[in-house]
Amino acid sequence: MGPNFKELHETLLGGYTGRIPIAEISIAREIQEAYLGRPIAGPEDTVDFYSRAGYDYVGFCMEIDFRKGTFPRTRSEVSLPPRFKSLKEAEDFAWPDPTTFDLGELEALADVLPPNMKIIPQMGGLFYYPSILLGFEELCVAMITNPPFAEFVFEKVGRIVSGIFDKLARCPSVGAIWLSSDIAFGTSLMVSPESLRKYVFPWVKKIAKIAHRAELPIIFHSDGNLTEVIGDLVEAGIDALHPIEPQAMDIMAIRDQYGPRLSLVGNVDVDILISRSSDDVRREAGRLRESFGDQGGYVLGSGNSIPPAVPIENFKALIEP
Repeated sequence: MGPNFKELHETLLGGYTGRIPIAEISIAREIQEAYLGRPIAGPEDTVDFYSRAGYDYVGFCMEIDFRKGTFPRTRSEVSLPPRFKSLKEAEDFAWPDPTTFDLGELEALADVLPPNMKIIPQMGGLFYYPSILLGFEELCVAMITNPPFAEFVFEKVGRIVSGIFDKLARCPSVGAIWLSSDIAFGTSLMVSPESLRKYVFPWVKKIAKIAHRAELPIIFHSDGNLTEVIGDLVEAGIDALHPIEPQAMDIMAIRDQYGPRLSLVGNVDVDILISRSSDDVRREAGRLRESFGDQGGYVLGSGNSIPPAVPIENFKALIEP
């Protein structure tokens, strides 16, 4: 049938178009090259991979290099971040300026994008970046004993992330926003729901408003068990939740509770993708397709991402119609 972003857009907003689309927050370069049978040498190859594999979009990941004030595409390109010991150190720091984000690579993708595809930029770190700028334990202590320090760092990070998404949302080639912010382990949240409501979710709400102002769906990514705060995220304005790790949450229980208010993305166990047969992958993907049927609001994908360890035959089994 070929890519059709309009159908993915409708599905992310709770609809059903006669098929269940596929999506991933990231796909290892090794997988992309194995699927194409050639190296990824430029934007044409990236677009060709996503199109041939059956995706309705091209992924575009971004990171923040706080030392250099730049926004590289991969975490491996990021230099060691500073570690703030006090509010004054954070106040004196030269924070990256989101207005300097260069759209060149995104525009290069857009130039070779078929008319029926869009780009979905992925960025986040609303909790991750504060946790590396202070250290996880130190951040937890600061949220309780030194709220002005924690608030300052969360606000700086939030302004950078939201500023970049505000710039991206104005690009005609962008079709949705994928906001990544790991806030949970397999069994529980990393911090209390109250802390997330105070420091993180206001920024989720701001970024959701940016997306909706541009008529873009917003997908929220976090690993782990988010059960305690899914309602908060829905209230903040997210349209879809990813990746619904099967060991952490029951995807059908979430669907039963939230219905068409929240679309769901993912849920195929990465362990199955890595260590089981392609027939096992095919059965698990088929089970999810059958479970959702024509309910709408479901996008098939892994329960995290597609790492290099996934055999190419298992990846093909996941994405095949």
